[in-house]
Amino acid sequence: MTTKGASKVMECFRVKRVESVLIVIDTSTPTSISKSLFEAARDIGCEVMILTMVPRTRHGEEPPKAVAEAMLNADVVIAPTTMSLTHTQARINATKAGARIASMPGITEKMMTSGGITADCMMINDLAMKWNERLKNVREVRVVTELGTNIVFDLEGCEWGFCGGWLHERLWNS
Repeated sequence: MTTKGASKVMECFRVKRVESVLIVIDTSTPTSISKSLFEAARDIGCEVMILTMVPRTRHGEEPPKAVAEAMLNADVVIAPTTMSLTHTQARINATKAGARIASMPGITEKMMTSGGITADCMMINDLAMKWNERLKNVREVRVVTELGTNIVFDLEGCEWGFCGGWLHERLWNS
């Protein structure tokens, strides 16, 4: 049952009763996923809506104008769609307007019940904060594996962004 995953999404977003939650799906999104997300937000007491669109043909393709407008007016947007909405102008604009957004492209019923969705959000956030601090002034990263990978990344002039899995409040402006 996808209820466990839906509850974890609400927990990691720290969704509050007074917030509006928009769930953007496409016609390929499993009904159990959209239903469980809707019910989890509704059970908190949120104003919750589902908008269904035709699947995008590629990651980053803009959603329909009506979806983009709805995203601008929601506190929380959850998008378990076929293709990612992360790199869309609609997501950028909604984030600037204050929305907390999770694009969940390709999520399956199995992913909503086991694996990463069951992780401890607090622990992941703590680990991410530690790594963020450790990497803050690093100028070069080398990745070496037993299978032969040996690659160096030049990070000079780069700024680290941070998102540890908690989406309790707006994190950035773009």
